[in-house]
Amino acid sequence: METRPIPDPFRDKLESSQELLAEIHRNLTMGSENLTNVLPKVRDRFLTREITFQLEEYAAHTRKAVSLMSEYGVTPMKTSLMKSLMSKGGIALNTLIDSSDGHIAEMIRRGTNLGATQLARTIDRLAYRGCDDHVVTFGRSVVDFERTGADRAGEYIS
Repeated sequence: METRPIPDPFRDKLESSQELLAEIHRNLTMGSENLTNVLPKVRDRFLTREITFQLEEYAAHTRKAVSLMSEYGVTPMKTSLMKSLMSKGGIALNTLIDSSDGHIAEMIRRGTNLGATQLARTIDRLAYRGCDDHVVTFGRSVVDFERTGADRAGEYIS
């Protein structure tokens, strides 16, 4: 007769929190890398300033994520080379077609919204499974930051 493992709510909560922190870190890393890759293509000094501000905010959120990951025993993973190359290639292709600052701002807006939406879904799924409240709260603050950044980038679309 096969025995089922007894559910351990503490372990499940820890694993969900660890998974969410890893996803938050992945999201922040990709957002920061994408902004870094697009920044040299921007000509408008105000949009450049906005992107630089967002990069500073990404760095602050990333530091907090790494700190929480350390508390939960999660090792930050580097973005896979394939994902980085695909992202750089997508940016290069999109700016080859249209390198205007308005188009770049639209790319930032769309990409940031996509990242925020994907992270929000992950937060909802893992919060439902059971996650530490302060990890969920931090994740939601990252989503809010990204949505605000997307809105601000939208102001540069002509």
